[in-house]
Amino acid sequence: MKTLIITGGNLNKDFTKEYLKKYSFDLIIAVDKGLEVLDNLEVKPNYIVGDFDSINKKVLDKYKKDSSIKIMTLNPEKDFTDTHVALNVAIENKSEEIIILRRNR
Repeated sequence: MKTLIITGGNLNKDFTKEYLKKYSFDLIIAVDKGLEVLDNLEVKPNYIVGDFDSINKKVLDKYKKDSSIKIMTLNPEKDFTDTHVALNVAIENKSEEIIILRRNR
């Protein structure tokens, strides 16, 4: 299984769009504000993971209505990152390859 994790919210939209055209994934995980990137590209994730401290609530609410998407809401006060949890989800789903796209700082 090949998994894509989208994290952060300032990914280059054109790069991400071209990347998704070039490669296919069995599982897509949006991490917090990374959901906004997928939403802009009209790509539906399988999982949404995060404490949702940075995402636009209207975007999140749109996906909460879709029962086929698994949403994992995390406590903001934790000893690990949202991306760490997304990696664990990928591993639990027996991913053989995990690609992470994140924003540049």
